[in-house]
Amino acid sequence: MSEIQVGVEQAEREIGLIREYHTRLVSDVVTGKVDVRHLAPERVEEEIDGLGVLDADDAEDELGEDVRDELAEDDE
Repeated sequence: MSEIQVGVEQAEREIGLIREYHTRLVSDVVTGKVDVRHLAPERVEEEIDGLGVLDADDAEDELGEDVRDELAEDDE
């Protein structure tokens, strides 16, 4: 077997392991086994801790006028 084939097979094994790790990590985060709240940006943490999650109306208030106009056009 050539060095290139050996390298390709090793890379494929490593990619498979990384995919397994990714799948497991996502599963653990979704089920709450891993806490990732400390990774959230400050503004998101403030909303969660202080006021609760923004509802749709509050989120629209946070948007710029040009974005609101664009969203309104999409709805038509």
